[in-house]
Amino acid sequence: MKSIDLGQRDWSAALVEPRFAPLVARLEVEAAANPDRYRRRVFAAALLGYVVLFGVVALLLGGIVALIVLAFAAESGGAIAGAVKIGLVLGIPALIILRALWFRIDPPLGTPITADDAPALFASIEHIRAATGGPSLHAVLITDDFNAAIVQQPRFGMFGGHRNYLMLGLPLLQALDTPAVEAVIAHEFGHLANADGKLGTWIYRVRTTWARLAQSLDGGAVTAVLRRFFNWYGPWFGAWSFVLARQTEYAADRVSALATSPATAARALVTVAVEADRFQSEHWRAVIDAAERHDRPPAMPYAAARGFFAAPSAGRGTPLARALAVTSGLEDTHPALAQRLVALGEASHEPLPCARSAAEDLLPDGGAALAAAFDANWWAANEEAWAAAREGFEASVARLAELDLAAADGSIAPAERFDRAALTERVRGGDAAMPLYAALVTDPGKSVDIGLARRAIVRLRLDGGDEAALADLEALLAASASVDETAMLIDLASQYFAVHAPADPRHAAWQDRAAATAANAAARWAELNRIDAATAIEPALVDNGQRAALAEIGASWPEIVTIHIASRTLAAGPPNTQHVLVYRASSTMSGERNANFLDAVLAVLSQGAPAIALQSTSAARWLDKKMRAGELVYDRRRGAYRPAIAQ
Repeated sequence: MKSIDLGQRDWSAALVEPRFAPLVARLEVEAAANPDRYRRRVFAAALLGYVVLFGVVALLLGGIVALIVLAFAAESGGAIAGAVKIGLVLGIPALIILRALWFRIDPPLGTPITADDAPALFASIEHIRAATGGPSLHAVLITDDFNAAIVQQPRFGMFGGHRNYLMLGLPLLQALDTPAVEAVIAHEFGHLANADGKLGTWIYRVRTTWARLAQSLDGGAVTAVLRRFFNWYGPWFGAWSFVLARQTEYAADRVSALATSPATAARALVTVAVEADRFQSEHWRAVIDAAERHDRPPAMPYAAARGFFAAPSAGRGTPLARALAVTSGLEDTHPALAQRLVALGEASHEPLPCARSAAEDLLPDGGAALAAAFDANWWAANEEAWAAAREGFEASVARLAELDLAAADGSIAPAERFDRAALTERVRGGDAAMPLYAALVTDPGKSVDIGLARRAIVRLRLDGGDEAALADLEALLAASASVDETAMLIDLASQYFAVHAPADPRHAAWQDRAAATAANAAARWAELNRIDAATAIEPALVDNGQRAALAEIGASWPEIVTIHIASRTLAAGPPNTQHVLVYRASSTMSGERNANFLDAVLAVLSQGAPAIALQSTSAARWLDKKMRAGELVYDRRRGAYRPAIAQ
């Protein structure tokens, strides 16, 4: 681990922090009870951010003007020169803020299509636009993903002047019939055709402005003030705007139902959820798996997609059950499918194969030319990876043959037994590998991979639908020694229910466990990567060999001035200890040498516990003070080696 967060928060990276979940729940009730009042409150919250920004700019510019006036009033050359210097110091952060307010978002990517190219598509779009009261479009783009969206590209930052792009994924057009696609388009227009949608679009621009500003400010007193405001305002405003964004989804669904019908809107929602799931989990999975056994794809993915969606399948019920089992969370502004159907007053029905797709109705040649272009782009980007996967599989086949021979004559090494089982699973499948994994458990010998073998057995049994394997998984969970291992095991159970028993009441309980474990893992990762003024630093829990090795490394890097080490107790574990190293280096140290130094010290320090290393800077003097609780193991100014070794 080579980088660390010194108390700074990129609040734009996550939708809503978990600690704001109770606030979101309360705000959702308020928004549902009085939508107009809630919109006004979110608008006021957004304005608060701009009041602060413009207030800071006004103070900075006012300070510059005051300095200039006072300097000229003093009629002193020195005073004028000093005023100019201070004015530059004040002007730079003001300029950064103003530039953040005047940002440019690149136009979305996709293949442009015009009314001349696809008159039927544009007639359908215009019909829905008129029915929804939506704005005019500046461009329609066909994309290669299973999605649809209307994107507004601001030309003048927060001040608007936007262009409207409608993006339609070719796979979505291949999977849905024309009425369902029209319901999807109506939903997208609905984001811009009502008060919720227009305010939501502006709120997005507000968040973008703050995110850009947070990335632009780095160091200085003004930065410290704004950072403090960010740390409070960002997550708080994120929670408020999150609820509004979710309300806009319901509002857009209502627009879709009015423009088409509630039944058509509901059918579109269900079909998108099911076919998007199948497209990823079945269609792309088959394409990727073919790389190991074919020099080229047996069928190109986009050209073959239409046949995939049109084919009868017994597997549509399972992804529907998975989609209906999902509950709304803080990771997505979209409500869960079940909640959206309730809001529309419609029941869910397993979608039937699409007899005639919207692509066939609305696109020239049914979208064949677009599919060919997307396939060509995909193959150009993935041909080398495909060849590497093929070569890797052939290497696995050759290595497995060697291990089979070694097993037959009794010369296989203990550590190679698990390798043989894993390669057998890859080359010949899980059924062939199961006896080899079982042998590792019943007759481990000198093998050190018993735990891996037990997990592999449970995974294969769950993949095959063996419910009894859940009891063995619970035993593995009880013996788990790390957050990461626990998360992996719980994911196995969640996947079992998602595939084999999505309607089972226990599914929700495992989902809750998975969510709790994921939250714990995320908290652990965040803690491992963050040190701030509240972090408790303790004496280093390392051995003398590690101390000596670190001092040796410091002496071999002429740019290194000092190395301090310490430890800290982690709230999220196990493991519950992390080693911390802080070093000071000369300004002549290059980025490459800095990376090599970090590799060297972390290889020593991470033995037995997670470790983190960071360079001391003038902006983090408080960290140097905290590290006094640790020990100095290297100081160039006092000689090559100054250990503080506890005997």
